[in-house]
Amino acid sequence: MKVPSSSPPLVRLLRPLVAAVLLTGLALALLDALSGGLRAAGTQRYVAPGGTDAGACDSAAQPCATLTYALGQAASGDTVVISPGIYTESGVTITRSVQIEGSGAASTILQAHADPAQAADRVFLITTDSAVTITALTIRHGRASGDYGGGLAVLGGHVTLSDAHVISNTAALGGGIYVAGGASLQLSGGQVMGNVADGDPLGGGGIAVYGGALTQTGATVIAHNRAAAGHGGGVYLVNGSAWLDGAALHHNDSRDHGGGVYVTADTVGHTARLTVTGGRLVENSAGDSGGGLAVTVNRSDMRATAVLSGVAVLSNTAPLGGSVHQASGGAITFTHGCIVGNSAPAVRRAPDALFPLQARATWWGSGSGPGGEGPGSGDAVAGSVDYGNFLTLPPPGCGSTDCDLSVRTTAPLTATRPGAQAITYTIAFSNRGPAPARSVVLTDWLPIGLTDLQVTTEGAPLTPTETWPGALIWQAGDLAPGAAGWVTLTGHISPVPGSAFTNTVAITTTTF
Repeated sequence: MKVPSSSPPLVRLLRPLVAAVLLTGLALALLDALSGGLRAAGTQRYVAPGGTDAGACDSAAQPCATLTYALGQAASGDTVVISPGIYTESGVTITRSVQIEGSGAASTILQAHADPAQAADRVFLITTDSAVTITALTIRHGRASGDYGGGLAVLGGHVTLSDAHVISNTAALGGGIYVAGGASLQLSGGQVMGNVADGDPLGGGGIAVYGGALTQTGATVIAHNRAAAGHGGGVYLVNGSAWLDGAALHHNDSRDHGGGVYVTADTVGHTARLTVTGGRLVENSAGDSGGGLAVTVNRSDMRATAVLSGVAVLSNTAPLGGSVHQASGGAITFTHGCIVGNSAPAVRRAPDALFPLQARATWWGSGSGPGGEGPGSGDAVAGSVDYGNFLTLPPPGCGSTDCDLSVRTTAPLTATRPGAQAITYTIAFSNRGPAPARSVVLTDWLPIGLTDLQVTTEGAPLTPTETWPGALIWQAGDLAPGAAGWVTLTGHISPVPGSAFTNTVAITTTTF
């Protein structure tokens, strides 16, 4: 998977040339050539649905039709501006430093195929030592079968992904995003949702970092991702580093370890390092250990560490360590947060663990402290966990109980005969918890081929907001305890006999 670095950027070449005291005529000629190249950089290229793949794409009045063609015209330092629309392109390869600017994630869609099950390649591939910025667009329906990075694969350089959505992509490793050794990704805002890692036993349904570096800032949502046959439903970190600041990881799932996040090392002398400040791990699940977080390595000459501060870990489930699990060469430090409502034991240090598991200055859902091997009635601990200085009152956002949002869809979505068929399905949503859910948003990614759509709502009030291509979005505002609502959608769909239709619904909130 390792890709050789490309030549150093021009800026690095210029620095020693400018600093030199004695410049030969050849050096002066080289400097002039490089300067000329720099003067030519910075051109804006344009892409729009009505464009034509011809010319330089450097006029908004004469845009090209595809991002692939525009990138072929671009030089390092150029910006590609993409107008609203759905662009079906796969295997878009970026080999130089460029900026790609969408017109908003809700209206600018880059997809590998209209039907995610039919996609034959990932959406984006970045292979060289370059600086790439991608903003304000949606990356969806990529598929890298037996490979890595269904939506975005970063094999080199530094990539900034800002206010972008990575949705419904699939790969063996890193269903949504993959970051390789030597590469780095800056993730700011946006969503990584509904992605699948189907490798056995690899993982990283949402994001996989394999020797690379991930830095996340802002209100990024990493949710409803799945490691179907491996580890790390939300994030899978091996040998590299990840810093998550304010992320909301919820409703991710893994077959084995680390429903929300899995941290490990697999190379002698390497350490995987996870740092989490603020944010939430909520209602993630794992089939084996660490519903919220699992940190483990299998040898004493490798290390995996996780440091969490001010994090709310709520209502996660796993047979071993509903919220947090530490084994063998893993090490976890958790402070000034809360661990509440997770399956028992909520925090588990395995018998083979080599290092302490510290969960200090933490609210456990009870003023008496943690249960299990602890002294109180809060979430249970097992395996000599250091729970010293536990909090007797909950910090902000960490009550003993919280809101409990649920959403479900009911509809007969299996085709039985050819031709257009009438279809009706209902989305039911509710807050089953005793506390309000703030700023609730309901999103329905519609079945492909649904036409003549009509929508009715009842119960808790919903306000339609922006309509994505292929999706409907409603604002529910603050949903009170016990509040519920229903959305009924009717239309027509033209099925292939025996086929199944997929309808994905998500509900999000700023509180859990």
